[in-house]
Amino acid sequence: TPECISMLRQLEATHGKVRFLILPTVAVEHKTFAGPLARQLPEAEVWYAPGQYSVPFQLPLEFLGFPLSRLHELPRSSKGADLPWGSELEHEVLGPVGKDPSTGAFCEVAMFVPRLRLLLLTDLLISIPRSPPDILL
Repeated sequence: TPECISMLRQLEATHGKVRFLILPTVAVEHKTFAGPLARQLPEAEVWYAPGQYSVPFQLPLEFLGFPLSRLHELPRSSKGADLPWGSELEHEVLGPVGKDPSTGAFCEVAMFVPRLRLLLLTDLLISIPRSPPDILL
């Protein structure tokens, strides 16, 4: 939205241009906005979770609005990978599972910022109750 881009521009004025845009999931509700946002950030590299798909036809990501010249698939793990953000951000790819979109394909990249001890998740975590439920075996 224009409001979101306006707030993003304010952050850029203080901290510099966005260098990386990461799509850490294959879920359509997140992927829908990644292409348009990438077009608003013409200097940012775009990194995406493996296992991307489209329905009803499998289309290349550039057909979905992603900038081909700045597009990179995230490796399965940041361990040993030569990534532009170095050790500032670690990640592990969980999935993809259920590659048939009609049965609910899932893939998420769990990201960790070691300096801040901050875990970044998209859809993997919904809530943590005060008293965790017993685990069913």
